[in-house]
Amino acid sequence: LWTEKRPGFEKHLRPAASPAALATFQKALGRQLPAEFLAFYAWHDGAKDEHEQFEGKYGWFPLKGVLKHKRMLDGMGFEDEDTYPKYCWSPAWIPFLQFNYEDLVCLDTRSSVVFERYNGRRNIVLVAPTFGAWLAAHVAITETAPRLTAPPGEADGMDVIGDAFNGAA
Repeated sequence: LWTEKRPGFEKHLRPAASPAALATFQKALGRQLPAEFLAFYAWHDGAKDEHEQFEGKYGWFPLKGVLKHKRMLDGMGFEDEDTYPKYCWSPAWIPFLQFNYEDLVCLDTRSSVVFERYNGRRNIVLVAPTFGAWLAAHVAITETAPRLTAPPGEADGMDVIGDAFNGAA
């Protein structure tokens, strides 16, 4: 599917996360993760450049990036409702996609819901009811997109990827 729709992109992805790395990651989080989430990282451990578009505007964190960013957010004191808006952050959330380290796509480990969390907003946007549903939608969108690369003669495919995952198509 990737070879057909986004030729050459896999060279931008990190190798698979090993079972030991996944176990260490889950232990560091202190949370149980859905099997689909673990299988996703067993496919590839994120992107080599976590800012390169993976889905829409979002880049894909490697496991170490997930932990680093989550620890930073967990330590920011978001439980103080006088300082931060409600739903700004929860320790139950696992960020796995990001845009400029501010806007995130997260997994809620309490419910398995996948959502977009925008920096400093009071609301989150539901993306999928479970990680498995998010992954199935990602694959379905990739399958139906005419392409996920720039058209011939254009240097940048950002709009193509953004439109495929977030646009009218």
